[in-house]
Amino acid sequence: MKKNLLKGGKSTLFSPNTQFTFSDYLTRLDKEEVQRSLKPLWQCWETVLGDDLNHMAIPLGHRKKSLIVGCRDSMELQDLKMYEQDILERVNAFLATKMFNKVIFTIVIDESQIIHTKEKPLPSPEKPIHKANGSYLDKMDPSSPVARCYAAYCDKNS
Repeated sequence: MKKNLLKGGKSTLFSPNTQFTFSDYLTRLDKEEVQRSLKPLWQCWETVLGDDLNHMAIPLGHRKKSLIVGCRDSMELQDLKMYEQDILERVNAFLATKMFNKVIFTIVIDESQIIHTKEKPLPSPEKPIHKANGSYLDKMDPSSPVARCYAAYCDKNS
């Protein structure tokens, strides 16, 4: 691309007269849509690795055919190196293709700087509490066990 621009050729990524968004630019760079195919992996990282490796491995990204995984200290790094083939098998099985052939491990100094891609669940709306006021008692048979239980419930909650 540099040679093409130096000789006065037009860029294949964008031209000066065309308006584009950053997303369009990234989409053009990522022709194979690797980033889009990896999003489910990052979101399900804990499930893919399982409980035995999940607490040690932090997904950081990828470089070509290498998966980049972070850890907190050198002991975790050593443990993860022993599970490299297992991690590769789990990740490639989840993606249903052999996307990675190597894992690069690195120690993460400040974990607070990592952007977590897992979306936080929305808080569940508070359910309205139904106060039993006995409004259905007149529609029930007073001799039925259900009506007696409902009456006792209404007396207890009033």
